[in-house]
Amino acid sequence: MAPLDRLLSVMISHRADQLLLREDEATVAPVEAQTPVTFRCEGSDEVFSVRAMLAFPNQTFGHHTVSHSGNPMRRIAAVLAGVWCAVLFFALPVVAQQAPASATPIAVSLPNTVQRVLVSKVTHVTYRLDIALPAGFDTTTRKYPVFLMLDGNLAFASTLGIYTGLGLGNGVPPMILVGVGYPGNDPRVFTPDYVASRTRDYTPTQEKTTGVVGLAPKSGEARAFLTFIRDELIPFLEAEYRTDPADRGLGGHSLGGLFTTYALLNEPALFTRYWVGSPSLWWDNGVSFSWIAPAKAAAVKPHGRAYITVGSEESDVMVVPMKKLDVSLRANFSNLSVGAQVFPEETHVSVIGAAISRAFRFLYGNYGRPSILLGPKETAGYVGAWKSADGQQVTLVAKGKGMELQQSMVGKKVSMVLLAADRDHLFSRAWDGTVTAERDGAGKVVRLRSDVGGPPTVFERVRK
Repeated sequence: MAPLDRLLSVMISHRADQLLLREDEATVAPVEAQTPVTFRCEGSDEVFSVRAMLAFPNQTFGHHTVSHSGNPMRRIAAVLAGVWCAVLFFALPVVAQQAPASATPIAVSLPNTVQRVLVSKVTHVTYRLDIALPAGFDTTTRKYPVFLMLDGNLAFASTLGIYTGLGLGNGVPPMILVGVGYPGNDPRVFTPDYVASRTRDYTPTQEKTTGVVGLAPKSGEARAFLTFIRDELIPFLEAEYRTDPADRGLGGHSLGGLFTTYALLNEPALFTRYWVGSPSLWWDNGVSFSWIAPAKAAAVKPHGRAYITVGSEESDVMVVPMKKLDVSLRANFSNLSVGAQVFPEETHVSVIGAAISRAFRFLYGNYGRPSILLGPKETAGYVGAWKSADGQQVTLVAKGKGMELQQSMVGKKVSMVLLAADRDHLFSRAWDGTVTAERDGAGKVVRLRSDVGGPPTVFERVRK
């Protein structure tokens, strides 16, 4: 049996051995363990627990937790080392007791997810809600940000995967993800009934032009759908899942992007984070742009953060209006931070995954985060060597418009550029998290708190 086959056999057995892989010795030692089998790879000062053939540091997936020890600023190298452990394992013979594979296939499910059904009294439509809860949700009383993703039947699972991956580097906070869709599990997703439902709900006007992909008779109910979200869905989520009313997000693609634009400009009090993906701004001769002036004059104006995306191969019908929306939002709403990206060589469909990832980084992480230039005196307050209680040591040096964090890793010097959000907060655009300065009574930086790429760690200045 090939090593990969042996691995799969071990992974699905009811009771298997735990394999201890040592990178330096390249040996395999079996230790009794409960299913699912765990592989632990040790190398240098990093310790990994690997589940399901992958190594990821300090990340919780449902009730399965994987972790590493060592410098929290070494997360990038840790992930690479974890991948090396997996590669090393495949190359080795598996020395383990193998139990026979189950004869009955087991359905795949997403950890920490539930599915609910909500029947609207406003639209008289039944909606399917796919809900992913953050790890530890049942053990806390805190309120969490919530992000609503339209076209949940298609986008929920992929969005959850992207969100989970970004969480490896603290790129997104713990939050509640909600896919808003319609009943049914047809693998085609975009069945005629599904298309009719989303067109009805996501479009703001009755399309008068005949022949618009056969959807005209079922369009124009965006106001009713937004009322459902405001008066029924949001109260339901707040009551059932402790969502934070001050931190709601909404995202959608294509007609979903059109509806997200509609919500942004017509009910700006509902959300503070928006992903507007390949919006169908061509709808009804560009009716979306007629909402700009009333939104600007309204008492509550669009605010928060919005990220607009499109693929370069979507043609001028999509790309030109998207760029126009970007310019219009920036020019008219000073309290709305707007980001936009035309993804090269991507189509209307292929752009979705990259767009969601980039949107989450902009809406919740350091991508697109504005920075300032610190003066020489402020920069000097950070420069020097810093050490944590567990022996992790980093050095900050002035460089360009910011600073460079340097440290030794596996015998080599590695570095990371840090920019200043303000005089007390530094961040990296390459890795999420923040370095926060603590000052004494005289205003001197005496301590750094960092969650860049890992759990919060305190660094004290190294005395000469």
